[in-house]
Amino acid sequence: MKSNITTKIWNQTIPVVKGIHLFYLKQTESFYEGLLQRFPWTKTIFVLCCSVIITAGTWKLTDRTLCLPRFQVSSEQMVIQNVPSWLQPYTKNITPQGLDAKMSIFDQDLTRKASQAYLKNPWVRKVVSVAKYYPNYIHAELVLRKPLAAIKQNDIYYICDNRGVRLPGEYNRDTLPSSLLMVVSGVRAITPPVGQKWEGFNLLNTLPLITYLYQKDEVLKYIPILEVSLHYPKNMENPQIVLLTQHETEIIWGSTLHSEVPQISADQRLKALERLIRLQVGKKMSADLKELANIDIQYGFAIIKEKG
Repeated sequence: MKSNITTKIWNQTIPVVKGIHLFYLKQTESFYEGLLQRFPWTKTIFVLCCSVIITAGTWKLTDRTLCLPRFQVSSEQMVIQNVPSWLQPYTKNITPQGLDAKMSIFDQDLTRKASQAYLKNPWVRKVVSVAKYYPNYIHAELVLRKPLAAIKQNDIYYICDNRGVRLPGEYNRDTLPSSLLMVVSGVRAITPPVGQKWEGFNLLNTLPLITYLYQKDEVLKYIPILEVSLHYPKNMENPQIVLLTQHETEIIWGSTLHSEVPQISADQRLKALERLIRLQVGKKMSADLKELANIDIQYGFAIIKEKG
């Protein structure tokens, strides 16, 4: 009986509560309608306030997202550790220069900044491409400068590539990283800063000869060339190139890779040297030509002078 009375009272109460709720909504609606009629600009202010709040919240959320560690790229991550074997005696890594310690992967200029930073490293000749991958990975494809020769100036050895660009490092004869590099002496041009070219025609005209000689190891394995020396005879505009072997034999090459007059090619000069080696072996003498003081091959045939 008690339960029935409670249910009856509850059923009578619900319409009353609903009526109060509807009355409150109508009063509230009437209040805002009256407010907008009296102050039309309140709606605009309300919309602007909501926009400011939403925009600020979005910026805050974006800023916090950009600062998350998983979206940060450090300059240490961009250091290339796996350098080619021929470069390892000179440097262990390729480091981009001038970058911030931390950068966001969302930075629109990140690849451009990385490309410029790699080019500031003297070991980098060209940046082929730089790409970024989310969340925090950078891939770079580079063309590196390869040491070609050691330039000897005032008993200090500087490394250069095939274009005459000075590479990092200063060495003496004992600390020179690779004995396979030919030494160039007699260069009169001023030593440039790291990453810049040696000026002057003489050195730049000699580097192609060194490249050519490296490719002719089938001949030079008998007479390893240690030094390419530039001599300056009187009344000659261009220096004379003299190759020095490990037994201090001088091989007079001439003024350039290919002489101008007469037209004697590099191959003709090297063949003259080959014929001389065969002749020495036929006489049961050393193939390394250590018994000879100098050999003049600039005219396409060998003119020799024995030691002593």
